Amino acid sequence: ARTFNVNICLKPIEREVRFPDVLYLLGKADLEHPSNPRDSLNFLYQTLIDNPTFVIELSSHTDYRGSDQANQKLSEARAKSCVEYLISKGIPAARMKAKGYGEKRPLEVKGLVDGKVVVLYTLTEAYINKTTKGQSKEEYEAMMQKNRRTVFSVLSKDFVDPNAPATPTPTTPPVEPKPEDE
Repeated sequence: ARTFNVNICLKPIEREVRFPDVLYLLGKADLEHPSNPRDSLNFLYQTLIDNPTFVIELSSHTDYRGSDQANQKLSEARAKSCVEYLISKGIPAARMKAKGYGEKRPLEVKGLVDGKVVVLYTLTEAYINKTTKGQSKEEYEAMMQKNRRTVFSVLSKDFVDPNAPATPTPTTPPVEPKPEDE
């Protein structure tokens, strides 16, 4: 019998991790949406517990209604409410960055084309207005709701808790000299 070792280079499969949505009521930053954003944040909490070295960004967004300045402030408050919730559950603040993007980054709806993830369309003001023209108010609101969200991304995987107890260094008992043979 012969043993062969073969080195094969594999291309990593790119896949997007999908977290449950954290959604908001119009003009609100609290976690009181009927979809229960706390459930989504509990999913993230468990992910952070299972991966104690992850540092994440919570990116919050708004729809386009309201002024740019008001939407920026609202998105920052949304991100902060998520961080505060996770801190209340015991996740260190140093593992999270809250970032508000206002209405600057509308949702990109992605799908698979020829085995690759691509952007199918972006929920911009123009796209929503064109798509919902002649549709019900509910359809319009559903598209707007998708932009009122918080999403999560992993910034790094190398967090070290500065408050964690130091791991004791094993000590070796001193070696006593052996008596020389006489």
